[in-house]
Amino acid sequence: MATYNLDEGFGAAIVAAGLGGLQFSWDNNGNLYFGDSITAAQKASIEAAAAAYKPA
Repeated sequence: MATYNLDEGFGAAIVAAGLGGLQFSWDNNGNLYFGDSITAAQKASIEAAAAAYKPA
């Protein structure tokens, strides 16, 4: 599993990317966790947003 450099601003980045409300979460170590309802395409979009995210 990949880890990402995420902070509290990541949620806003997810909403801005149109991915808000999807069943996933992240922890303080930058790990992403996906619910059973997440499709492969949604997972890829979330992972791409996490990879592109730059904390303030």
